Amino acid sequence: MKGQYRLSTGETIDLHGLAPGERDFLDRLARYADSNEEYPTLLLIAKGPESPLLHGGPLTPQIASSPAYRVAGDIIDLAGVRQGYLLAPLATGVGNADELVSLGEAAGLLGISRAAVHQALSEGRLQGERVGNAWAIRRRFVDAYQPRPRKRTGVGEPALAPC
Repeated sequence: MKGQYRLSTGETIDLHGLAPGERDFLDRLARYADSNEEYPTLLLIAKGPESPLLHGGPLTPQIASSPAYRVAGDIIDLAGVRQGYLLAPLATGVGNADELVSLGEAAGLLGISRAAVHQALSEGRLQGERVGNAWAIRRRFVDAYQPRPRKRTGVGEPALAPC
């Protein structure tokens, strides 16, 4: 990777501040993508629990917005489009608002459980699409989503819906 990377949205990411390990990882990821490594494998390499970009922890808003993570996501998305797993996004000029995130990534960004995100998707409160066995959610929908507050009950009092 050179000093800059142009995302598919047209935004330019400055790579000068990346740690050498991050730069090496992105170079390897780009080589895997160029050699037609399967999209699901690329997702697992870069965004799975063993990803070096996660620094051994969960996805946080800070990591999700980091230059290395955004570039990795773009490399993967472009491979997914080439391989027919994803549709090419329409140019919107809104930065990375059309970036696709997984159910787990959405949970990390929202600070709620994967189960809560899945329930919101199933109920239509959060917009997303099934891609095989996974969910693909546009970042702008995650950013706009407001989780429902949890119902609180008194001690020993069941949380019952009104009749």
